[in-house]
Amino acid sequence: MDSDLKAAPGVHDQAMGISGDCRYDLGGAFPVNAGTFAAWVSPFWRGTDDVVRTLLSVYGPGTRAESWRASRWTVVAGQGEARFFVYPGDGGKAATVAASIDGWLPDRWHHVAAVWDGLAGADGELMLYVDGELAGSVAGLDLAADQPGPRLDLGRDSDATPDYADALMDDVFLYSRALTAEEIAQAVCAARGGRLATPITAVLQARDVEGWLSMEHPYRAVVQTAPTETERADAWFELPVDFTADLRALGESARAAQDGYRLFEVTDGARWEVGYSLADGQLMWPATGVTPAGESRTFEIYFDALRYRHARPLRVAREVAYANAPTDARTPPPDYASNAYDDAWDFDEGDTEAIDRFGDKDEFWADIRVTDGALRARVNDDPYIIWGSMWGAEDAGERQVRIDVDTYHTLAMRVRQSVPAAGWVLFGRPVGSDALMRHEFTVQGQGWQTIRIDLVEDAGWGGEISAFRIDTTEDVEAEIAIDWVRLLSISRASRQPVEARGEPTSVPATVVAALDEPSPIAGAEQTLTISVTDAAGEPVGRQPVRVSLVRGSGGSLSPGETPALDTGSGLRGITDDAGKTVTLKNILVGE
Repeated sequence: MDSDLKAAPGVHDQAMGISGDCRYDLGGAFPVNAGTFAAWVSPFWRGTDDVVRTLLSVYGPGTRAESWRASRWTVVAGQGEARFFVYPGDGGKAATVAASIDGWLPDRWHHVAAVWDGLAGADGELMLYVDGELAGSVAGLDLAADQPGPRLDLGRDSDATPDYADALMDDVFLYSRALTAEEIAQAVCAARGGRLATPITAVLQARDVEGWLSMEHPYRAVVQTAPTETERADAWFELPVDFTADLRALGESARAAQDGYRLFEVTDGARWEVGYSLADGQLMWPATGVTPAGESRTFEIYFDALRYRHARPLRVAREVAYANAPTDARTPPPDYASNAYDDAWDFDEGDTEAIDRFGDKDEFWADIRVTDGALRARVNDDPYIIWGSMWGAEDAGERQVRIDVDTYHTLAMRVRQSVPAAGWVLFGRPVGSDALMRHEFTVQGQGWQTIRIDLVEDAGWGGEISAFRIDTTEDVEAEIAIDWVRLLSISRASRQPVEARGEPTSVPATVVAALDEPSPIAGAEQTLTISVTDAAGEPVGRQPVRVSLVRGSGGSLSPGETPALDTGSGLRGITDDAGKTVTLKNILVGE
């Protein structure tokens, strides 16, 4: 998802402004035979505008030479009409249904629902609803559609020319059945009437667990920093906050919330909360006090998940346990340009931030301009920007450059390119040397994104440099934009696997571990079943379970039929909703 997408007030709570990439991997689970795509749309344009904008795009399988014209689902709006069309599996002519949107005005909410049924056979039907009413339909279709490609594009076409929706979108749904006219009309009527203007929530009851520092957060992970080489009084750390894979491994059908984290430093004798900043999926925070050389620090991060309950057709309720805002670290992490020149490389003042050279030739960096706080240009062949003097005499640039790479080792830059993928290159000139350090990397995607590279760990650089160069989209003709470039004095932290607080259906009293064979043969693979019951012998659901092998016993554990998270020293799981078991595979080795 493009980090340039912005939240805004919507029909229900918040909407998303779609002027960048918003893509989902459906993993081959698109509902081919019957389904419904529905969304509220508030355009920034009139319905009669000449530009046709895409609301939904799913191309055919990538194995086809022309994936745009086989098993493709698309919804577009513009030139006075909304259109929903589907290409047949054999790549023939698309079936289309259209509806008038002549009356659409900017900043007005409208509901669009594209419905299909029977498309895998010879008697399919397409229906298009606008503002809760059936606006068009076509039946008797012999499309014999197949499973399309795995990617769903929301608010853009799936080809190289995005045709962004340039609109707010809210309450986007994809169903694996054809919703009825009554279901769609009732949902739109309820929203129009304002009866659902306040978000529906189901408040969860927090469970007390000894040692759990934030009872209102159901998940946590232990975070550790790498030992510092020297004593630091200004140490900063960062951690990617993507916990979704761990949640899925635990069997939680939820996505980690991207807000409301709580961070605590943990020592032998004390615990205290730490302020942080959150940007581009990175949690950043300053260490309190002095970090001695060779020592690491331990923290615990607590978080919630985005869990939803399907309240009614075209309406969901978010289950929440709290309402908590991020804790602000107040100051940003140390940045080279800000510290050296009191002027960040952010292009906010409309200048080019004392860049000393643009490209090997003028045409390699053409139409250079700073607009909307970003440096923009048309580039080709050998495009680059340089701070400092990359060749010849040092300190020949506008400002002296002396970047201690071991201190300011994290490069973070927010960029955009007009091509799907391109190679970028970094160069650094060590002080007193003409032998340049180099690092190549690839930028994927055309939307705004933040690139982060550790110049020490990823690029193998070190020491002090007197010039810094960025080669953009090397050997490719493209439009590029750079919002900001930062060289940060911040170190990566690592975390252990996620731990769940759990929400047991009753108080556990007994835990039983049972193998299929009480006396297994050495080397055999067995199923290990963990059962949790309460004092009355009733099964306990939603109870966290941790399983590990006795040291020296040999063998190994791996997930079985039910989800489990590998912690390195064992497995974590949660008893299923039926309150029965967590099942693991136990591979026995030795006697």
